[in-house]
Amino acid sequence: MKTSEFKEVLEFIGFNFGGEEIYPDLYLVNWGDKLCASISRKFISSYQIVNTDCIPNTQLLRMLQDILLDYSATPIDERDNANREKKYYLRHRGSSCSFPEYLCYDKMIKGYYLRDLPKPTEYARCLKMLFTKQEIESIKGRFSTILDDYEIVEV
Repeated sequence: MKTSEFKEVLEFIGFNFGGEEIYPDLYLVNWGDKLCASISRKFISSYQIVNTDCIPNTQLLRMLQDILLDYSATPIDERDNANREKKYYLRHRGSSCSFPEYLCYDKMIKGYYLRDLPKPTEYARCLKMLFTKQEIESIKGRFSTILDDYEIVEV
């Protein structure tokens, strides 16, 4: 099953699909604003249903299980288009914290700031932490900087 088909089927039965802007290794499956499941983007047969309480009925739960099983059984190289644009984290070099900090765009406040990698929560869906080369160049131009305080980490 291709990722586009996976997303389309999930959305058709009422689930929200996302997470790739923050978690390069996971897709997140939500019912409304509640996290229901996660599935690995890098490992075959790796998924987890984290909250069954948010799923309205057992029929939807079974459907979700079947879809996750089908997608997770698909070899990684058959899931996505090979020409997908690469994405990068911008890791701050001078962080005084004990954990790495990354440039983050908050869609709610429409601004940038530094933070560690968030846990998969509702709030995390509002963050953008992965950027394409074109987006990085746009940030450089917008703020008249060369981003020399940041390490560009390919995902």
